[in-house]
Amino acid sequence: KVLFVACLTGLWTGSGVVGLNKAIHLVEDSVAHVDWHGVFVPEALAVPVLGGATVSLAKVAVGKEGGGRLKPIVDSVLAAVTLGTGFSLGPEGPSVDIGKSLAKSFRRAVPGGCYTALLAAGSAAGISAGFNAPISGVFFALETVLERESMGDAAATRGEPPPKEALDLAVVTLASVLAAIVSQIGLGSEPAMTIPEYRL
Repeated sequence: KVLFVACLTGLWTGSGVVGLNKAIHLVEDSVAHVDWHGVFVPEALAVPVLGGATVSLAKVAVGKEGGGRLKPIVDSVLAAVTLGTGFSLGPEGPSVDIGKSLAKSFRRAVPGGCYTALLAAGSAAGISAGFNAPISGVFFALETVLERESMGDAAATRGEPPPKEALDLAVVTLASVLAAIVSQIGLGSEPAMTIPEYRL
């Protein structure tokens, strides 16, 4: 059951990251087709200000709860507006948030002892889909989420390692690989960081 939920987390996270990237390009294209000649402010200043104002007003409108159950969708749309209007950030941070939010939505589908592994799987899937790097996603989750849990468990059990390390690794790996596959299908298989070719 836990492995099945991990697969769902990876698939949905990959789809969410693809949707986020498509939405960012949609906002960029929409802004590029606006006629800025009638505006007295330069386009380089008007676009980020417009994006910031839109996100701020939306945050005020949704209130403290941030949209309740729709929070992952609201946050993704606002991230697309922020990035699409020229703010100097990347889609990787929102990608991790998408993965973790989706993992939290499956919380009741797994036993309590596996919830941290599911959060790690969501984080790994976000990194994997955002950077097109599934192995990096696995290491990120192991170092940032599961490492803290295992340290806490070791302290609680006086140095005895928890018995579910293999299951945790399988959960994280499945989610990360499936998210990368979906991301490659939707966005292409080009690595996130490539070395440019220089011709002499």
